[in-house]
Amino acid sequence: MEDTVTTNGIFDAAKRLSKSVHKIASIPELGIQNPSEFFEKTDTLRARAVKAFDNECYIEYLSLMLLHIEVWLRIYLLGRGAYSNLNMHKDRIFFGDLINRCADAGMDQNIINELKFLNSWRVDYIHAYLKKSFDYSTIKDQKTRLGKIPQELSLYVARTIGILVTNRDEIGKPGDIVMLL
Repeated sequence: MEDTVTTNGIFDAAKRLSKSVHKIASIPELGIQNPSEFFEKTDTLRARAVKAFDNECYIEYLSLMLLHIEVWLRIYLLGRGAYSNLNMHKDRIFFGDLINRCADAGMDQNIINELKFLNSWRVDYIHAYLKKSFDYSTIKDQKTRLGKIPQELSLYVARTIGILVTNRDEIGKPGDIVMLL
């Protein structure tokens, strides 16, 4: 059975939790043509990443984390008006370049530092796996720090570019990304 999210349900939850409704972005603006399929896939990212880590599939864990983070970096760029000529399905921009574009668009330096740490650590980890013998489980030492980045980033982006929604008619189009803050 699928969960159905309605505009009324979002506003009811906001009231019950003493939060406000914020529209963050619209998926089609990122170049995604099928919002429902996209949301289905992104909804599974966290659970898949946890399962990958628990099963010691650390490269898959890092890949799933990067997918989640990439979406939020692109949402940030879109919200800052710095997304021209980018399209999630068509471009092949490197993760480090996305981070640099976000820095240029004004992203908080502490967030940028954590993203650069993640990217550098990920590259070193994967190359060490391929080039030399090393302890594959070294990622466990970084799990707490690495694991905080996706949530901190998504909250930062939501708070930075999210638009307060007071009228129920302002949301509800396919692909709207809405958060309670």
